[in-house]
Amino acid sequence: MKAHICLVSEQLLPNVLPVIHEKVDHVILLTTSQMVKKCELLKSFFTERGKKVSVYNTEAYDFKATLDVCTQVLEKFTDAELTLNVTGGTKIVALAAWQQCWFAASTIRIIYVDTNSNRLLELGGEPASHPLPDNILSVKEHLLCCGKKMLSGDAPRGEKSHRKVTAELCSLLVGKPALLRKLNGLVSEYDDALKRRRAPPYCAVEAEQLGEGGEKLCALLLKGGVATPGMNGAANLNDEASRFYAKGGWLEEYVYGVVADEKIPGLDLRMNVEIEWQGKGNKPTKNELDVVFTWHNRLHVISCKTSALDQQGRGAPRGKGPLYELDSLSEKVGGLYARSMLVSVHGLNEASLERARNLRIEVIAGRQVLCLSSHLEKKWLKREPQR
Repeated sequence: MKAHICLVSEQLLPNVLPVIHEKVDHVILLTTSQMVKKCELLKSFFTERGKKVSVYNTEAYDFKATLDVCTQVLEKFTDAELTLNVTGGTKIVALAAWQQCWFAASTIRIIYVDTNSNRLLELGGEPASHPLPDNILSVKEHLLCCGKKMLSGDAPRGEKSHRKVTAELCSLLVGKPALLRKLNGLVSEYDDALKRRRAPPYCAVEAEQLGEGGEKLCALLLKGGVATPGMNGAANLNDEASRFYAKGGWLEEYVYGVVADEKIPGLDLRMNVEIEWQGKGNKPTKNELDVVFTWHNRLHVISCKTSALDQQGRGAPRGKGPLYELDSLSEKVGGLYARSMLVSVHGLNEASLERARNLRIEVIAGRQVLCLSSHLEKKWLKREPQR
């Protein structure tokens, strides 16, 4: 029987990844009073995957108490193939667990998970480093490890013709910001009228209203199957889904398509992911992630924006709101090692770009959006040689 001794702390992935990768039978959780909720989360996660789970309590800063608890564990699991994962816990707990396991028996394996470089380190008499396989966990499982429940996660229309039209539409609207603003305004006005029950059955997108580029835009909406033909060459948006696509959903589909075209084996890629978790209040908190995927066992979150984030002229830039929101959300849903990217049709000013750099958020803005594939290949999804 394979068993892992795990030290429960705020970050759960370093405990989860080796257990799933090595097909462990029994998980032994050493926890403290400060980690009760995290321990329950881990216990539930492993139990649902058919693992046996035992929980032992210790004190976060009591060296002797942890020594005693480890003694109990070693006496009970004498027949198990034991591994101690020292990645989590406080330093006191980790040191006590290491000391007891190291001197108790030479057969106990000790490991540390370097989540930043996606490697498993062997800390025994013959230290070694092994790369962890990519994509051990799905997006749903990643979210569960951070206490988030995935309610839905769509994939865009699968037809190649639609994907091609979405790319053409992206090229058109990125190159003509005025056309994009008019389109967003037209659909927003219709949505407002719909709320007041003063709207016709469909939203008519008329080329004359849009000005330069309007005819091509209408033609692309029709070609992609998003709209149906209307009077005088108009493109009619007949439902909420088509209006969502016209008002910005096209950018999410474009980004999704670019990532999908990388053809990474086993990549779990999702779009319009609705998540829920229990916040401080009685009602659960809900959020939506535009595009999300796992890569090197880290959650990657991409936020797509078609509205201008920076206020022109006087006043502080409004871009800080979306940037701080993305930074906070990506850490909540993916832990400390989550990566985040902002894809914006409009450029950001230098203050917002500096803020993004400080928050370690990748920014693809303006005409850079059309070169997203190159950026992913050279930076975000760069294949690093295994050592």
